[in-house]
Amino acid sequence: LGTTANFALFTAAGAFENSGNTIVTGDVGNNVGAFNAFPPGTLIGQKHVADPASVQAAIDVNVAYGFLSAVTCDSVITTTMGNNQVLTAKTYCLGAASVLNGYLFLDGQGNANSVFIFKINGAFSTNVHSKIVLINSASVCNVYWQINGAINVGDSSVLRGTVLANGAISLLEEAELYGRGLSTQGAISLHTNKVNISSQATPTVIYANGPISVCEGDSVVLSGNIGGFWNNGSVTESIVVKTSGNYFATNTASCSGNSNIIHVTIKPRPACSINCTGTLCQGGNASICAASQSGNCYLWNTGSTSSCISTQSGSYTVTVTNNGCSRTCSTTILNNIPACNIIGNNTICTGSTTELCVANISGNTYHWSNGSTSKCITVSQAGTYVVTVSNNGCSKTCSKTVIMGGVAPICTITGNATFCEGTSTSLCGPFGTNYSYLWNTNSVSRCISVTNGGTYTLTVSKGGCSKSVVKTIVKKQAPACTISGNLNPTNGNGTSLCAPIGLSSYYWNTGSIARCINVNKSGIYYVRTTNSYGCSSTCNVYVNCHFRQSLTENDNSSSEENLDVTVYPNPFSNMAVIEFKNSFTDAIVVIDLYDFLGNKITNLFTGEIQKEMMNKTTLKADNLPAGIYFIKINNGNQLLSRKLILMK
Repeated sequence: LGTTANFALFTAAGAFENSGNTIVTGDVGNNVGAFNAFPPGTLIGQKHVADPASVQAAIDVNVAYGFLSAVTCDSVITTTMGNNQVLTAKTYCLGAASVLNGYLFLDGQGNANSVFIFKINGAFSTNVHSKIVLINSASVCNVYWQINGAINVGDSSVLRGTVLANGAISLLEEAELYGRGLSTQGAISLHTNKVNISSQATPTVIYANGPISVCEGDSVVLSGNIGGFWNNGSVTESIVVKTSGNYFATNTASCSGNSNIIHVTIKPRPACSINCTGTLCQGGNASICAASQSGNCYLWNTGSTSSCISTQSGSYTVTVTNNGCSRTCSTTILNNIPACNIIGNNTICTGSTTELCVANISGNTYHWSNGSTSKCITVSQAGTYVVTVSNNGCSKTCSKTVIMGGVAPICTITGNATFCEGTSTSLCGPFGTNYSYLWNTNSVSRCISVTNGGTYTLTVSKGGCSKSVVKTIVKKQAPACTISGNLNPTNGNGTSLCAPIGLSSYYWNTGSIARCINVNKSGIYYVRTTNSYGCSSTCNVYVNCHFRQSLTENDNSSSEENLDVTVYPNPFSNMAVIEFKNSFTDAIVVIDLYDFLGNKITNLFTGEIQKEMMNKTTLKADNLPAGIYFIKINNGNQLLSRKLILMK
């Protein structure tokens, strides 16, 4: 650095300005440019402006900048640094303008002579409250920044090391620089800052707030760190120590070493556990012992200081002490006679079974009078059943008497095992006096309606006896129903309509039972298809033989007038009634509503009607505007039209 080593701030060519209460420790100056600083602010050092010292400093700062230019890079890193990033001593290169966010830790790894060099090919800025933090003996004297451009130290941020810039140096509001700011060219601008070139600092003195040898689980509080870092990484003034070891703090304000060292000892507490020997049954005794270890002292809640004591049932606590540290443990000694209680029905129905069980306790063993060693047994005969329960050498015997009761009712499920998709089937249990029913659907009725395939279980009960039965129901798939054919034949031609092939039967609204029919009249044609399961589906198409027919007040497409239609009232204001019947045969009738221009609005009725039976449907005009409408009535053989007048 030559003569620039004495400068805290210097520019070879550029203005030097300060605003606010800036404090600078070290020399300042420039060789070319205006100088407006101190006052305001405080300078603890010399000012050199266009004098022999500044002339030499201008030469030396260029030499130092060039020296760093020749240093070889050890590592290339990204242009965004910080965010709690930790770097060890190396020469780092950044290929473009760079920025510092949050904290950047420079880790000296215990070497006070470790050197950090950052070569930035562009401008450099630090964001608000960002900081360079030196840890593990890293020194501000050995951190260098070569910046090929300007540097902006952001508000309230802290930069450490010697800065050699090829551009302006700006320290924004309350920013701090510990080290040097040297520029080959460019202005220096200060705003209420702290700049300190000092390489020495007062060592930190740490102290313990109490004993430094404590027992496991306790802690030692160490205090005295001011602006530095503890060797465990903490930056607080005090730390709580729960692990044995050496502790010290490092003052990172400038080139300083570690504080005094305090050795903390965390003494282990002795193990504490209680073992039981012997068996404590009715009237017996047992012995309990605390875990033995050389140097242990014992104190029981009975007052005994031995490692083992003789006990009866009750709660016992022992405190074990070794090397001034204690641990307490406890145990409860119970009368080991196990509980013996048999649960289960006292009455068994003819033809059924019941389960008898002993309340389960960890460690129990069982021996029944029928030879079983399980916790539970299944019995089908009347009698007295005895069990002996043993635990930890103690036993107890209990019994339960089972008598024969009534006869379980006959349980059957009647009803079709299959049904078609879209329909349902009814399943029923047997009818009997005082019978009660419970299905796995949670229904308690004798009969249930089933709309899904699956397994259905029925339990029938009478007089405390019950029996269950299961029935599997299969839902058969409905057949496909589509109608293919030319739906818009030219005038005068007929067309062929066909249902899907391979089905068991077909029924058209024309009365045909063939798969395909020939038609030559406009209208809606329906077919009902049935598959091998007996399941049916219905579908329809509209055939327009004349493309768009004109609608008239009365339009009869057949001379055989077997379709009788009456509409009233007409004109109407909100609802009209349509009565119709077939005189000669059963048929599927379709009634559609059209507007005055022949556009279909909606279907009013579709269904199969019996001959000579009067049928009725209604037209509600709530959502229709006033005007002239037509209805078309088609029974497959005849097509009629009726004009309606809606008045509102």
